[in-house]
Amino acid sequence: MIGDGDNIQFLKARNYIWWLARKQRCDASTGPLDKLCFPLVWSFSPRAASIIPSMQEFYFKEAETTGYDTFVLPPSGDLYSYPSMMKGETQDNHVARTVEDMAMLDTNASVHW
Repeated sequence: MIGDGDNIQFLKARNYIWWLARKQRCDASTGPLDKLCFPLVWSFSPRAASIIPSMQEFYFKEAETTGYDTFVLPPSGDLYSYPSMMKGETQDNHVARTVEDMAMLDTNASVHW
């Protein structure tokens, strides 16, 4: 599990560097049971689609090439926030947007620490 994907700067820098290293290892792997390219889950901000769309496209295309990488929403869901502090309609709207985000990322999970 690679966390902190709700941080756009991490997606653009740290995680990107890690992804390039992973891609190199996966390209060098000898098959599905090779320890170089094991299944890995990345938390990913749903805001990336509007802030850095080309980078989101990069991650999704690269995940298809490894066949072992998937994405989940960060702990707070739709946006970096504290959903438990939201009340009523605000929380309901946040939950609805989080469900939409899960469909966009083709996931039904979020990180829960």
